[in-house]
Amino acid sequence: MLRCEFIDSSKLLVINPTKPDSCSTEDLCQLIACSTEELLKKLHGYGALLFRNFEIKTPEDFEKVALSLFSKTLATEYPGGAPRKKLIEHVWTTTSYSSYLPIPAHTELSYVPRIQPTYIFFYCWKSPEWGGQTPIIDMGSVINDLPASLIDKCRQKAMVYSMLLTEKPQRFLDIRLFQCPWFRKSKTWDKVFSTNKPNLVEKKCLANGQQIRWLKGPQKDLIIETKVKSIVQHPITGEELWAGFSPLFPIWGMAIEALFVTLHQRTFRNFVVLFVLWLVTIIQQIFIYFYNILNYIFPKQKNLQSWFPGSRKQLDVCFEDGTYLSPWEVFLIIKAYWNNATIFNWRDGDILLLDNKRIGHQRLPFQGSKRAICVAFGK
Repeated sequence: MLRCEFIDSSKLLVINPTKPDSCSTEDLCQLIACSTEELLKKLHGYGALLFRNFEIKTPEDFEKVALSLFSKTLATEYPGGAPRKKLIEHVWTTTSYSSYLPIPAHTELSYVPRIQPTYIFFYCWKSPEWGGQTPIIDMGSVINDLPASLIDKCRQKAMVYSMLLTEKPQRFLDIRLFQCPWFRKSKTWDKVFSTNKPNLVEKKCLANGQQIRWLKGPQKDLIIETKVKSIVQHPITGEELWAGFSPLFPIWGMAIEALFVTLHQRTFRNFVVLFVLWLVTIIQQIFIYFYNILNYIFPKQKNLQSWFPGSRKQLDVCFEDGTYLSPWEVFLIIKAYWNNATIFNWRDGDILLLDNKRIGHQRLPFQGSKRAICVAFGK
């Protein structure tokens, strides 16, 4: 049998075994199989379920648990552009990102609604020494915490997310690729789409509701664009939700997120990272500003981007009419995320199940190399 309790929020329901001797992987799989309908009802009601104090010791154990709930719809392929490593057939690592950097709040693949997973599992294989929490965010409450003027703007105009994928790995002066002491290389489109054939890439993008533009130049780089609504209805409950906009896409998002993280964690490293992120963001914004001016004056000059390396953005987002969110509006969105976040500390063996339409997630910086979190995606 299962025992339920809450952690700091009515959105995170913790499920424990009532008997210490009924906590093995097989016991949990059997309990899930016998109470699938009840668990999904709780999930749609609360948004997040945390299975704790069960003996889940390996990614293979985790996969068995996930399959016991979604035996036919657990994903075997991750279609997003985030850097991940596949561990076993249905299980990946979380996004590979430097431990000193935050990952801002979002719902998984909110920028590609057609392939967005309905549910996302997290498994704590090894808990972090310090930090590294995965705060969860109630997207229903976020929409009520944003200014009416911003909500009206988002109702009237969809957002267009864009992603630059290169033919060969390249380094850009882009804050999203920052990794001390320099910048990570970009992810290539053949890795994202598991093919080196442009026609198959175009076919996959069109099937996902995305537009594609091949860029002129010595390399076959491309930009993928997706038009997305910012406010949606939950497919089961009908509740109106903030769609999970990712602050990683606007250029100011990482620096603003680092401000909130620094106020929360208050370590010397946080303050150093905050300073560096703001400095790099300002430099990149200056590059973009001057590139746009010179490109307007000299539209036929082909070498402008080589003069201003920060003018190429790996990620970007704007409204469908070409206008951008202001830094203040990005700040208000991130503030609303933090106001509606539930933060808990991972324990070894924890399994977190999220309704990916209703509940967003983020990642806080951590210390030590111990943290190991795995994920699986369900429909």
